[in-house]
Amino acid sequence: MMIGAGVDYAVFLISRYHEYLRQGLDSDLAVARALSSIGKVIAASAATVAITFLGMSFTSLKVFSTTGPALASRSRWPSLLRSRCCPRCWCSAAVVAGRSPKRELTNKFWRRSGIHIVRRPAAHLVASLVILIPLASCVALLHTSYDARTSLPSSAESNVECL
Repeated sequence: MMIGAGVDYAVFLISRYHEYLRQGLDSDLAVARALSSIGKVIAASAATVAITFLGMSFTSLKVFSTTGPALASRSRWPSLLRSRCCPRCWCSAAVVAGRSPKRELTNKFWRRSGIHIVRRPAAHLVASLVILIPLASCVALLHTSYDARTSLPSSAESNVECL
């Protein structure tokens, strides 16, 4: 979960950094602006993740109740990327040998998609529901259990009761 959140934060930062580089800002100013503009979003996201993990501490399953607070305390670290100790560390992997980022390739696609959706919202809603409702109905077929012994054969040593 933490890797997923960390990748998400990195995507936010690097994409904003590249956006500012494309606008013609130098690298240092692009880093400063990217951190100041997206830093609040990352902090809010990290707070949401931390609250969710803290909520896990109220469950009766020990594996979740013990790991929840630990993960909550760790989820705040990605939001501290705005620290003064190394403000450019995160973008060093994004910029290779001083090359500027490639030109934006998806602007035209997203602009056309947005225009099409705004012009025909009902059609897009129906198409989305036609896809999502059958997928969501598969949840009825899901039978979850936290009893790991059911996946083992009854003759397994861990499933044989001791007398």
